[in-house]
Amino acid sequence: MENKDYKNERNYGIDLLRILAMYMVVILHILGCGGILWTCEKFSLNYYVAWFLETSAYCAVDVFAMISGYVMVNAKFNGFRIIPLYLTVLFYSAIITLLFRFLPMLSSFHEVTIRELIKGVCIPVVSQQYWYFSAYVGMYFFIPFMNKMILSLSKNEYTILCLTIIAIFSLLPVVGLKMFDTFNTGGGYTTIWLICCYFIGAYFKKFPITLSKVKCILLYTGSIFCAWFAKFLSHVLLKLIFSKDTELDLFIDYTSVFIIISGIALLLLFSQINIKSSYVQKNISFISNLAFSVYIIHVQPLIFNYILKYKFADLAFDNPFFLLLKVFLGAFLIFLLCVCIDIFRYFIFKILKINDIPRLCMHRFFNL
Repeated sequence: MENKDYKNERNYGIDLLRILAMYMVVILHILGCGGILWTCEKFSLNYYVAWFLETSAYCAVDVFAMISGYVMVNAKFNGFRIIPLYLTVLFYSAIITLLFRFLPMLSSFHEVTIRELIKGVCIPVVSQQYWYFSAYVGMYFFIPFMNKMILSLSKNEYTILCLTIIAIFSLLPVVGLKMFDTFNTGGGYTTIWLICCYFIGAYFKKFPITLSKVKCILLYTGSIFCAWFAKFLSHVLLKLIFSKDTELDLFIDYTSVFIIISGIALLLLFSQINIKSSYVQKNISFISNLAFSVYIIHVQPLIFNYILKYKFADLAFDNPFFLLLKVFLGAFLIFLLCVCIDIFRYFIFKILKINDIPRLCMHRFFNL
């Protein structure tokens, strides 16, 4: 979901990161919506393994917003670029809703109500059918103003801004054990948090940091281990303090400082990947452009709530190796299936020249 005006300096490592991040999102949904996390026996080996995998993939959403800042801070803004993205959302939301309404094979999973029909076909964005896209739209039109601010900041000022974001939105809520959503970040499911991640991603574009690939990997691994370990340490401490079995995920959400650091580590790592083969570049670019639809297809509420929900719960009873293997394979197959489906949408949009709409609108309304 980024501006594509950077073709002359395109970083294919970032495109590769976009693909990986979407794959990680699918893993999160298999573990969560798929029922694995909630079916594993608490504090069994599978429970620890599943939660470590969850923690490892949790930075994916932050990464997407950071990528937006990284690639768009120096790009020419065109507000009309949101139109093809919106039409992609509308395309899949409407088609999937209508299929569930009228196709017996799918309606057997759930009978679509009139309310769901209106939300899915007419207003998928304002009805928050897809929370990330709704939050992204909220952020999108502030981008030119954020960029103007970013480009005016000195390195010292910008560093203080990023540290302030982390202190206010990530660290301070931990003091209150995250019992109160003081700053209305909703655990990261909001426009305000995507804006925060945009600022963080743009920082590393404006002021590149040289960190070896090995150090990036170590930083990523260390941060997710800290978040994962903190989950179980907090459980032990709360049990000692309150004498009851209580879990508190202080550091496993999108606003967690450890999740932010793991996202930054991946951004720095993949920004250094130099892909020279034009054939590989072309394929990475193509799949990267389809990655957004992987999210739109499999998270469509009817699919998410009535087809994927608890469909992977039985994996909680496999041995840890097969649990991991089947999660990775399941995520790959879902990703691959959605990409294959989206190829048809891609060529339909190409024939209809949907992706030319932003340029034509700029020419029509602003003579640019």
